[in-house]
Amino acid sequence: MPAQPEHWRESLEEIFEATVHLLDPEPEADWLFAFGWKGLRVPQVRRRVRMITHRRALHMLGGGETQLLETLYALREQGVVADVSVALRLPEMPYDLNHLFSLFHADRLELLERCQEPFVISTIFWDYSELLQVSVALRAIFSQAEFFSPSLDHLSSCSHPEKKILEEPQAVQSLLDAWRPQPTAPLQPDPALRRVLRLGRLLLPNATREWEMVRRVFGATEPALIVPNGVRPERFLNAEPALFEQQYGLKDFVLCAARIDPNKNQLMLIWALRDTGLPLVLAGKESDAEYAALCRRWAGGQVRFVGELSPQMLASAYAAARVHALPSWSETPGLANLEAALTGCPLVVGNRGAEVEYLGEWAYVCDPGDARSIRSAVQQAWHEQNPARREARRQHVLQHYTWQRAARITAEAYERALQMPERWLLVPEWHNPATWLPALQHHVTCYAEPSPTLILYAGSLNGVAPTEAYEQVLHALEQLGVDAETCPDIELTDRLPAGDVRPLLTGSSCDLLLRVQYGARCIPLRDWLHRAA
Repeated sequence: MPAQPEHWRESLEEIFEATVHLLDPEPEADWLFAFGWKGLRVPQVRRRVRMITHRRALHMLGGGETQLLETLYALREQGVVADVSVALRLPEMPYDLNHLFSLFHADRLELLERCQEPFVISTIFWDYSELLQVSVALRAIFSQAEFFSPSLDHLSSCSHPEKKILEEPQAVQSLLDAWRPQPTAPLQPDPALRRVLRLGRLLLPNATREWEMVRRVFGATEPALIVPNGVRPERFLNAEPALFEQQYGLKDFVLCAARIDPNKNQLMLIWALRDTGLPLVLAGKESDAEYAALCRRWAGGQVRFVGELSPQMLASAYAAARVHALPSWSETPGLANLEAALTGCPLVVGNRGAEVEYLGEWAYVCDPGDARSIRSAVQQAWHEQNPARREARRQHVLQHYTWQRAARITAEAYERALQMPERWLLVPEWHNPATWLPALQHHVTCYAEPSPTLILYAGSLNGVAPTEAYEQVLHALEQLGVDAETCPDIELTDRLPAGDVRPLLTGSSCDLLLRVQYGARCIPLRDWLHRAA
């Protein structure tokens, strides 16, 4: 890895006449990757951002990673140059702020907490409690033959009682009718994920539904700005069906473009369409081998598995399809849904994720746990014949869900986060002025713009009522000759605050609690005073 990444970047930009982005891979790799678009420069760089993703990101390359890379590219039009750091070896110095993708960073939480620049966080979070329950139940229902025999080949007689039980579709449907997802217990929040959330000066969920889930699970009170997912229109607007038709000999079918796994719910889709005569094409990698085997087992002659398609072939598949069906258990909103909409394809979506929030009246909505609901939605979409409705669906996505729009909102979020004041937290021993008076004096006399906020805790943790602490602060300000109405912002609270806050350790008995709650964000009060002097 270059000893001075910025010098290396500058030399590459001169050679290729392009704005260069850096990618710092896993800690096991001792190299740094650079990429850009030859001859293309960002004319005026307003901000530099360090995008930080989880350690498995370069191996997974799923929806979250698509969001990161597409946002990085589209931010160039906003004058924002972003680099990607997995191992956190890119020095923080050149960057205005950090953009964290996902909450799953427990393996390097302390490193993140030691960062000095502010964070915004794309939460990319979902409560999968229902999916876990559903996955077990549906596997059991559709795997019922496994309870009797690993294979039915030895059962040659249709009158054999085992074969009759196992091959009778009504038996499976009866089990599905008897089963319904049950309310799940509230997800127990992981303390490490809660600490990651506390890093965020501003949270950037992809949907209101996701933000509500983050608040419910973690009790989050941090400020948030919804940044929707998007799509690249140019790849799909002019897609032609000929490429897919020539390769696979298929036209006018129900398409499900997604990896094959329980969340995407292909097994229920197969079951729902089994006796409709509608051809079904499943396009996606088989990420769950056991689940994929069940799908193949119940798939009839009308079902085709075509594997993961290239971007060009996928666009052609959307254009060749008559319906795109993705009755998932959770999507925000499923990038495939947005892509398919741009080709004019009618959409069938589930009602558990953010699909309705994104697509509203422009999709046919179903219950992913109800085969009849899925079948009805697909049949309605199949018979959609209104060209004006297809064009309206396309325009809805173009106006609201492009990466260019997502980048504009993200750039706005960066500016909003940078304008937010720093927040310093003090949990003093109020009877000992040395644990709070020096901090107060510094705050009101040595501040810079934008003025930070000093949060003073008074409550059960340090045994002082807020009213008593308020009187002490007022008296101290009078002694310092400072007007309480016009001085830099001071807050008194009886609850430990959430969000981007930096606790100051005073040497009191509360320091241990602060270290547990805020980790490496804590710094000794004396160090803060000396650093800020």
